[in-house]
Amino acid sequence: MTDNIVFLHVQPHAAIGENFTLEEISNMTGAPVELLQRIVDEEIVRPIDSTKPEFRLDRHGLAIVERSLRLHHELGVNLSGVAIIEDLLDQIASMREDLIRRTYIGGEARDAGWE
Repeated sequence: MTDNIVFLHVQPHAAIGENFTLEEISNMTGAPVELLQRIVDEEIVRPIDSTKPEFRLDRHGLAIVERSLRLHHELGVNLSGVAIIEDLLDQIASMREDLIRRTYIGGEARDAGWE
């Protein structure tokens, strides 16, 4: 089922140093709270503090939600697929960080075979 919604992109300055509820994210993106809740239920995004009763996301979580909405709405990826894509993106980022740590030892660049 495709949602007939036009999603707005969040303005970067709106997110600086803030945390957001699902309702606030809904207002910023144009996505219904129900769709955002489905993104949460798929564990695509996690709250900044799971011990608090009100679900809140930081800037990083907001970026994940926005990317997830684009994948779902513009490319037609179902939310299970979005969860897999987000997991793979996290793994790639982690491997890049690991490669950078292994490439730079003691402040000097070690030859990583890149030219």
